[in-house]
Amino acid sequence: MVMSLIPPVRRMTLTVATGAVWLALLMAASYLLASYANSPARHSSPPTRWPTASRLKPDPREPSLVMFIEPHSLATRASIGELAVLMGQCQGRVKATALFLDPADFKGDFAFADYQHQASHIPGVTVVLDNDGHEARAFGSHPSGEALLYSVGGALEFHGGLTLAHGQSGDNPSRSALRAILWNEKPSVTNTLAISRAGF
Repeated sequence: MVMSLIPPVRRMTLTVATGAVWLALLMAASYLLASYANSPARHSSPPTRWPTASRLKPDPREPSLVMFIEPHSLATRASIGELAVLMGQCQGRVKATALFLDPADFKGDFAFADYQHQASHIPGVTVVLDNDGHEARAFGSHPSGEALLYSVGGALEFHGGLTLAHGQSGDNPSRSALRAILWNEKPSVTNTLAISRAGF
């Protein structure tokens, strides 16, 4: 039988020390994730009317929903999932555009292309590449996953993130508010950006 060269007491000390280090790392990671999920989104000031600087045209028959998506945002997958749920609940009541930010220095990757593919298969959603953030600037949008709803007449009716927190799916005030507006009901809120914290 091969005996360990490390004395039992020292071996126990090393085991306890290693466990303590792992526990500290797990606690630090949990703290960082919680801080990220609860951090406020960057300030966004969308125009109250459809911006003339936009190259997009609002739908003349149905309200227009515009959602902004950035490369490598942790909220992207959840935001697209929430968009799919909303569009399923409001079929034929809204036209949506998923604007994927395409910075001049961004080379793209498979994950980003996959997100575009997912969004393009949602009924009622059109995917558009926002070259160098032109549309994001025109609409005054900063957070990835931010959604803006404009009426047929071009008036801003809602803005906020589609997820409750960074990358978290599930029923939330944004989806409820949008669904209410699109079903001609009175929403409880029309700005959920501070609630949803749908930042990067």
